[in-house]
Amino acid sequence: MERELILTIKEKYRLTKKMNAEVRHIQKMLPEIESFEAFKESHEVFDLRRKKVVKKWHRLFQVYQKGTEKNVFLFILNKN
Repeated sequence: MERELILTIKEKYRLTKKMNAEVRHIQKMLPEIESFEAFKESHEVFDLRRKKVVKKWHRLFQVYQKGTEKNVFLFILNKN
């Protein structure tokens, strides 16, 4: 699933070693945050056509990989 991340950086840190270190740290964290296991735990996928929550592992993995761009009948709901 493709997402965008916007970082706000103070002017004095622009193009410095500290900023580069911070970006590397965020890059290390993202695979853990956006893993399939984390996705399964923190989201539910609702199928509007079948009127139920998707629970099958292979279907959830398919939604995780492809997203819901072209399928308007699937909704990803955050459990928080």
